[in-house]
Amino acid sequence: MTTNEANGGGWPVNDIGGLAREVPEVDPRRYFDEQARLAYEEALVKWPVLARLMGLVGDEPHAAPPFPATSRQQTA
Repeated sequence: MTTNEANGGGWPVNDIGGLAREVPEVDPRRYFDEQARLAYEEALVKWPVLARLMGLVGDEPHAAPPFPATSRQQTA
C-alpha cells in the first residue's frame, strides 16, 4: 500500500510519508515514525479515561504503556 492509498491522496500522515510522495527514492518503510509515537503518548494524556477503557493504561496515572510495536519493529 502506498502513502496515497493509505490516506486517500490528501495530506500526508507524517513527514516521511510526505517526503516519499515528492521523492520516489525515499522508502517510508525504512524510517521510524517518531510522530506516531509522540501522538500516541499525547493521546494517552489527553484522553485518559478512553485509554483506560481501551486497556491501554492501568490504574496508575503515571505508568504509560510502551508504544505499540509495528510488524517491522517486532522482526528487528
